[in-house]
Amino acid sequence: MISILESLGTQAVPRLRIGVDSPRENQDMASWVLGNIPVSQKKYWNEIEDLAWKALTYWLANDIQKAMSYVNGLNSSGLPINAEKK
Repeated sequence: MISILESLGTQAVPRLRIGVDSPRENQDMASWVLGNIPVSQKKYWNEIEDLAWKALTYWLANDIQKAMSYVNGLNSSGLPINAEKK
């Protein structure tokens, strides 16, 4: 990512960031981000992947600000937080 930002000459680039948890104590952030998904976190991957696709689709149809608001307003089932289940 650093080389891309250097080539562009700016850090003002819209990004879709995906994450589950924080690094363990004394763990380097780069090794956490680039490392394997911990076994305890793998159960969340399908949900996160679905949410990332929803975010990307919404972003492409609208804009980044609307996409962030939309995705941040979803619950873990991918439904709007205030949606009632039928």
